[in-house]
Amino acid sequence: MLKRLKRSYVVLTSTLLGIILLIVLSSSFYNTYMLMTSSINLTLDYGVSDASNVQLVIGKSDSGTYDQRIASHMLVARAVYTPDGQLLQEKTNFSQVDSSILKSIASEYSEKGVLKGKIPSSHLSWKAKQLPNKNLRIAVVDTSTVDMILQRHLIVNSALFVGIMLVLILLAHAVANWTIRPVETAWLNQRQFIADASHELKTPLAVILANTQILATSHNDISSDDKRWITGISDEAHRMQALVQALLDLARMDAAEAEGTTSHPHRDVDYSYVVEKTALQFEALAFERGIEIITNITDDIHLCGDEESLERMVGTIVDNACKYASPNTPVTVTLSNRSGHSHLQINNKGSYIAPEDIPHVFNRFYRTDKARTAKKAGGYGLGLAIAANIVCEHNGRIWVNSSRTNGTTFTISI
Repeated sequence: MLKRLKRSYVVLTSTLLGIILLIVLSSSFYNTYMLMTSSINLTLDYGVSDASNVQLVIGKSDSGTYDQRIASHMLVARAVYTPDGQLLQEKTNFSQVDSSILKSIASEYSEKGVLKGKIPSSHLSWKAKQLPNKNLRIAVVDTSTVDMILQRHLIVNSALFVGIMLVLILLAHAVANWTIRPVETAWLNQRQFIADASHELKTPLAVILANTQILATSHNDISSDDKRWITGISDEAHRMQALVQALLDLARMDAAEAEGTTSHPHRDVDYSYVVEKTALQFEALAFERGIEIITNITDDIHLCGDEESLERMVGTIVDNACKYASPNTPVTVTLSNRSGHSHLQINNKGSYIAPEDIPHVFNRFYRTDKARTAKKAGGYGLGLAIAANIVCEHNGRIWVNSSRTNGTTFTISI
């Protein structure tokens, strides 16, 4: 339980901080991208404007406006095409921009009407503008520096994200250990108290049961009223003994979970045989209550686990189903293999668990009927908690669905 709590804390904290970090780094990259894009657009606007310098390669002049200083780093070509596709050279030097590139840009405009585009393979961006005399002015900028800056920015941000996330996970783990330490201490003390108290209760209960048995069998002169009292003491002692054993089992499972082990050794188990055998054990009880147990079990499903624990888990669920099923209704036990996982479903008609009670049915000592006493129900609300622990020990999941029409279905996937 504590390990799951720590894990949940680390995952939740790291996820929230990771999202915040991702938003910050993404915003930084987006702002840089928008700034660079703005510079490119500004240069292209300058290149196709009437006020721009007519030289094809700009950058040799030390004076000029702000727009010209920006353009001097990026604008590499500027040309004019006539409507019939003839290139009017404003200057013979076209720098690193080949005339075929300018021709393809002019063709794209004439065919598709596109006024702006990119040539990623050459790290070039271009813009076209139609002049009043129907000629087409084209400006081309070199984006290799911008692309390199953005690529480096992305790499640095990615490295920062990975590095900071590793640090955050380590810090979250350390904070989780520090925060949960008082809870862990209290939980360990509680677990130890339950285990010690249960052990201490076993001896007096054994003495009480032995004495009541002797009184009931060896004294013939005891009146029927006195024998009734003795029987009552014996019955309650047996119930108390079952409760103590359940508490011991839970304490043993908790200790194994805290140590990262299992309370029983795991080996290959014929799960199909276990489910079939356990269901058959309850046929007599079901018959007395006017209930029929229907099994639909796929053969030869094997698990790595503890046979005794699995039998106890299945028995607890089947016993619950028989206990709360309506008379003359079936209890269905279905076992199948789905995508490499065993899928056990136990359904009974008649009983209904309210939606607000479903999240708590596997809690210890929880009872859906608050007015129901342990004597009436035949338990203390520990059976499902133990079953859930057994499923957890076998790396499985258990859940319950309940409705008035379909009854209650417990599903165990291992």
